[in-house]
Amino acid sequence: MFCVAAAVVLLIAGCSSSTEEEEPDKTVALSIICESLMRELDYPEMADVSNRYEVYYSLSDSTVKECRLYVCSSGAYPDELAVFLLNDPTDHEKLKTVINARREYLLETWKSYKPDEIPKIENSKLLEYSGYYFYVISENEEKASEVLGRYFG
Repeated sequence: MFCVAAAVVLLIAGCSSSTEEEEPDKTVALSIICESLMRELDYPEMADVSNRYEVYYSLSDSTVKECRLYVCSSGAYPDELAVFLLNDPTDHEKLKTVINARREYLLETWKSYKPDEIPKIENSKLLEYSGYYFYVISENEEKASEVLGRYFG
């Protein structure tokens, strides 16, 4: 249903006339990119906890301009998708440190809870596209680059 509504909006916007040449808007809503990742990487049912990213990643609004964070809603799997846009691009090393700390915390936690889920965490990926940092924990993490490539080329 959402896709149909989005297509109608794009169709209407694409048919509007203008007297001056305009550069097409190549930005795609981050929520749409996240939905594509969750669908194509076969994530389990996920909960949007974007408003609590500081708890999961020990980062603040002074560092993060925009964040989307999704975790497994049942807590039965370590699957996670985190997307960050930083206020200052030079903070990328700080972000990498925080993500590594989160990864280590998850490895320690899941080691005693469900050890068979550890490979997902060990194989997690941090990918950067156009200033957005995507941290992907999924058994299909290799497909993330393919999906993101379609949006960021």
